[in-house]
Amino acid sequence: MTRKVAMIVALIAIASLSIAGCTTTTTNTTTSPSSSDMAAKLNDAFANQGIAIVGPFAQTTNQYGNAVYSGVVKENDTAATPSVHNITIEETKNSTDSAARFAADVAQAQKAGYTPVTNTQGAWWGIIGQGGSISKAATIGISEPNDTISLYRMNINVQHANYTVNVDYTTWP
Repeated sequence: MTRKVAMIVALIAIASLSIAGCTTTTTNTTTSPSSSDMAAKLNDAFANQGIAIVGPFAQTTNQYGNAVYSGVVKENDTAATPSVHNITIEETKNSTDSAARFAADVAQAQKAGYTPVTNTQGAWWGIIGQGGSISKAATIGISEPNDTISLYRMNINVQHANYTVNVDYTTWP
């Protein structure tokens, strides 16, 4: 009799577990790359294209609360006139924010003396100098999420989930 009771209790326990099922709560979270990850991705992307990193990319936050990645690279290091790029990539909140930041960056470049050469929606290029004596160039552009980041004579493929405004001040030392 005791054996039958134990067997019935065991069957009831097994049946109740089968009906209720065994559950495990799993929480999946997807996070965007951390600031240091994005800075590392930028450093790797330039290095993988054979572009020397003079000042590694680092992240700061501007007065608008946007993440800003700044670094300095040297292109054509073996050329007679290598170009040095002072690059800033600002992650913006949306396309409207990008357009406002783009306009502010263009105004700043023009105030610094850059003469516009190209001025289209989301892409601006200006220079200091004329003809064969151009000493500086500024390129400002907007990249949509997951788009290539375009800079002066360089395109960098770095996965980014946000709109970015890319500013490249280029000099020939």
